[in-house]
Amino acid sequence: MTNLAGFAGRNGPADDFDACLSHLRAGQATGIIARIWRARSTAVGFPLYLEHFRLQVVPALRAIAGYRGYCVLLGLTPAPSAEGVPAPAQIEVITYWESMEAIISFAGADCSRAVVEPQARDVLVDFDETVRHYDLRAVEFPHNSRAAEARSIGS
Repeated sequence: MTNLAGFAGRNGPADDFDACLSHLRAGQATGIIARIWRARSTAVGFPLYLEHFRLQVVPALRAIAGYRGYCVLLGLTPAPSAEGVPAPAQIEVITYWESMEAIISFAGADCSRAVVEPQARDVLVDFDETVRHYDLRAVEFPHNSRAAEARSIGS
């Protein structure tokens, strides 16, 4: 079976992954919606944000019917400015959902608005006030990749 990093469902890792893969191979909608949000933090703030995400956000997400998993990305940091000021860390959070109804149960009726708790706001330089939603259509993590290791990160 192909591994999908961060695609841990409510009832264990990738509990509906085979169905998702068959839809992807056929070029069809998978029934999975990706909710994508961006933020920036300092180098010191990112570990604090990630800790908040793991300890507060993930347990709350797992309690929501229709939540399918997450992925937190950290941008490759550009070189410091000429004055030696480090560039902010670019963060992208992707959560996976079965339906817009599930997203609404998490985010509220205006599901295009970002949900950013005060603890997260405290460690971020800035963040998008809105999110984007996409239908998952293609993904691959080859068997010989490090995806199996990535799956357990942050669990």
